[in-house]
Amino acid sequence: MTTHGTPDGAHTPMNDEHGSTAVRLDQGHIQGTGGIPAQFQNPGLPPHVERMSDIDPKAAKRAELQVASMFILSILGSLACLVAYFVIPTHQQIWIPAIENGNLSHLAIGLTLAISTFFIGAGAVHWAKTLMPDQEVVEERHPLHSTPEERQAFARALAEGTPPRSCPVVRS
Repeated sequence: MTTHGTPDGAHTPMNDEHGSTAVRLDQGHIQGTGGIPAQFQNPGLPPHVERMSDIDPKAAKRAELQVASMFILSILGSLACLVAYFVIPTHQQIWIPAIENGNLSHLAIGLTLAISTFFIGAGAVHWAKTLMPDQEVVEERHPLHSTPEERQAFARALAEGTPPRSCPVVRS
């Protein structure tokens, strides 16, 4: 059974074929079974799973060459797009199966842009999955705040309504 809110605000039981005690989303947060916990626990990161490129230097080198090849193919696709844009006349037609007649310039530019976009995306994903480390690293930093004198000077300038001297756009 679940509870179902009525227009007068009272909760009336509603039969559920699964027998659960789900809470309707329009009822807000309701304590009890099926409610939302006050705070979720941080699940953390999953444990590091050794990849072939972590274990075998040859596999790492192969993955590096694959990523570089994909980025090079992306560059070649971009260059081919430029060539197609400037070399192929815009009025030239071509017969394409299932499309009939089409503009050769549009086809060439579209295909080369698709090749370029695909290979830069595939290269980035392959790089992230095979070569980048997946351990979380935290870099400690020093506090980033102004000195008390600088804060007082800023508060005075803000209270007076005068813009900073280093910003001529605001002064004018």
